[in-house]
Amino acid sequence: MNLFEYYASKIFLSICGWIFSLVPVDKQKVVFASARDNKASGNLLALSQAYKEAYPDAHYVMLFRTYSYGLVGKIGYLFSLITTTYHLKTARYFFVDNALFPVHVIKHRKETLVIQVWHATGILKRFGLDTDVDERKVENRFLHKGYDYVIADSEPTRAAYASAFHIPTQQVLCLGSARTDALLEKDARAKARKLLEERFPALKHKIALLYAPTFRGYSASKTAATTLNAIELKNLLGENFALVYKPHAVVTNDNVSAFDAVLDAKDDINTYLPGFDGVITDYSSVLFEAALLNLPLYKLCGDYMDYCKQTGFYLDYLREVPGTNCTSTSELGDAILAAGMPLMLTEHEQKAYEAFCSKYCTYNDGHATERYLTRFPIEGLSREI
Repeated sequence: MNLFEYYASKIFLSICGWIFSLVPVDKQKVVFASARDNKASGNLLALSQAYKEAYPDAHYVMLFRTYSYGLVGKIGYLFSLITTTYHLKTARYFFVDNALFPVHVIKHRKETLVIQVWHATGILKRFGLDTDVDERKVENRFLHKGYDYVIADSEPTRAAYASAFHIPTQQVLCLGSARTDALLEKDARAKARKLLEERFPALKHKIALLYAPTFRGYSASKTAATTLNAIELKNLLGENFALVYKPHAVVTNDNVSAFDAVLDAKDDINTYLPGFDGVITDYSSVLFEAALLNLPLYKLCGDYMDYCKQTGFYLDYLREVPGTNCTSTSELGDAILAAGMPLMLTEHEQKAYEAFCSKYCTYNDGHATERYLTRFPIEGLSREI
């Protein structure tokens, strides 16, 4: 977004917002909105399902449209923002999981609560306003303003969320990541494995390893990670292993022929995560979910110093985050083979996982959605039990 687009959009939406303020707030309207995807996923999907089950008679609005960097896409997106502005001005609860332009430039009414649930679990790499990117100068004029509350996973993470969104710590509530509730259900592993094998029959009777890296760069210049040599890893591991790639949702990667299976970039990773035998990542927040599931975790961090300079961390990634640090594909292969078949955590690793989750995932205990429903009830409606 350039400076002209910013001011033109802000003025236009402000006029729309003034008109929409003439409409009374619907105290039973709950909005779930995101520009990250064209459908509900992650925390917003989990929360929308929980609310609809608890309050089936409430008024629910789902607003999902990805941002486009092209001219035609920008024009289409602007029209969708009119609808978003209307619901922002007339809803009781407005849940978002990322930056959303109307939230930041339009002042919502006192009767409305805007709640930032974020799309990732835990605090690992710096995000929000804690990142300093020159190409984002215009966005820094408005990004992440307008939240009433931001949700954290534990007490030690509240300060990071407050910093990332430039809000007082008292506006950061420890409720947990709603998306993690399903991971801790009794039959989560069996269900996820069944889904994986139905979709990818080649995974049957294999030790299935998920490769889920994060992206590099910012805005339109985001690119996929290039730190893993999949062909080399498959040759090292042999036929007992299957390597499944999950591209990050904001990048594209055509070099997927070396993998046994490839999930869609828009797939909700938590749908399949419990069905894997181990996880390979770099600096993705998937490592928090892997730790919750006690999945053997391998951190491919050969570009760690470069990533520190580009993005940075809230935690001591190499020492504090559990899992095996690997700087090359060959080192990664050796570490996986050393864990045996099936892959198992050592007693020391198990204790490290428990300590990590106890500190940083305290409220990711399978009851996060219940805490949301208790903290943000819908007035005038009885709750279904």
